[in-house]
Amino acid sequence: RRDFAINDSSAICGYFEKLQPNPSVYPANAADYGRALYFEELADTELAAQIGMGVFRPVFFNVATGKPGVLNPFEPTNVAQAVKSLGLSHVVITSVDRDDLDDGGAGHFAETILAVREASPETTIEVLTPDFLRKRDAWKVVADAKPDVFNHNLETVPGLYAEVRPGARYFESLRLLARVKERDPLAFTKSGIMVGLGEKKMEVAQVMDDLRAADVDFLTIGQYLQPTPKHHAVEAFITPDEFREYETMAYGKGFLMVSATPLTRSSYHAGEDFERLRAARQSKAA
Repeated sequence: RRDFAINDSSAICGYFEKLQPNPSVYPANAADYGRALYFEELADTELAAQIGMGVFRPVFFNVATGKPGVLNPFEPTNVAQAVKSLGLSHVVITSVDRDDLDDGGAGHFAETILAVREASPETTIEVLTPDFLRKRDAWKVVADAKPDVFNHNLETVPGLYAEVRPGARYFESLRLLARVKERDPLAFTKSGIMVGLGEKKMEVAQVMDDLRAADVDFLTIGQYLQPTPKHHAVEAFITPDEFREYETMAYGKGFLMVSATPLTRSSYHAGEDFERLRAARQSKAA
């Protein structure tokens, strides 16, 4: 976690330096601003269950890869006790890909959700899952554990999947989100993409349409930042005005909640966003 924090905070500082921000929009010391926002993100209410080495190395995210270890049977209980001890009002449970497991880790997700529910009943729970590709019906195990938010990120536009998400399938990810909502119409579903990877605005608009066709409630859009020189290069730094255009476009297509800023990440201010998401649904139903 410490290594990741150092790498990503440096990338964020570089983002603001390359933008050469207007002092009326950003503080004069852009690098300090980016660093402050990053460490604010670290302070958000996220815990990661099932952490460890993944099977594949993503070209956009800096995570250790290799032969995964066995699952820790005490991890669900440990996570639940941590949530209770910290008094968290909202928790995000996420994982690396575990394609080596028959269920892709779905059972571990479900056990962790149930353990948190028992230890801290007032805590709302969000999951950020892998795609469970070729893990037949594994997603049902997670959905049936009734997280308050089911998040699976598309990450990018379909035309860039071959280079950005090799091994993943765009329409399989969409279908996962659609199936979760079909199984539980009251569940909140969420997905996110990164921009700055070489996508075109029309492609982003199509992703929005595809997500709305899957009845996804919440869309996040953030600037891609290159974790290390070995990862996919940043093709463009998207301006704050362009992010506001994406936000307006997404709300116009019917999303209940949209977070589109340079520093937006799936779990950034997740608790606050969940309250806004729930309020938006109540307002729409009124």
